[in-house]
Amino acid sequence: MALDTDRMKARVFATLKGFSPSQLVIIGLLSVLGVTGGVFFLRWVSTPTYGVLLAGLDPKDAAAVTAKLGTDGVAYKLSGGGSTVLVPQSSLDKERLSVAAAGLPAGSTQDGWAASDKQGLTSSS
Repeated sequence: MALDTDRMKARVFATLKGFSPSQLVIIGLLSVLGVTGGVFFLRWVSTPTYGVLLAGLDPKDAAAVTAKLGTDGVAYKLSGGGSTVLVPQSSLDKERLSVAAAGLPAGSTQDGWAASDKQGLTSSS
């Protein structure tokens, strides 16, 4: 069954002729609002959630860890003045193993993920 686009266009225009100008403006605004809301929703959903990879790092260790993440092609964020490294939640466990296998952090005295392991159930990072 072929799609008759000319007939569909005629039906749409006939339907639109039945609306008043103010109704057409409202339909247009709601359409724009719906598309804009959809775009923002899709951007929000596609933004990864970040988790703490290592915390309490000195600057030298933070630089080494971020260099390792860069060579692995992993996105990361720094917080806490550069002493906390965040990676996407989906690759958190893999990167913890990768960083540990590389012997990082080398000079920090604090357990790297102590900050996240000691959080309560209702805490968020």
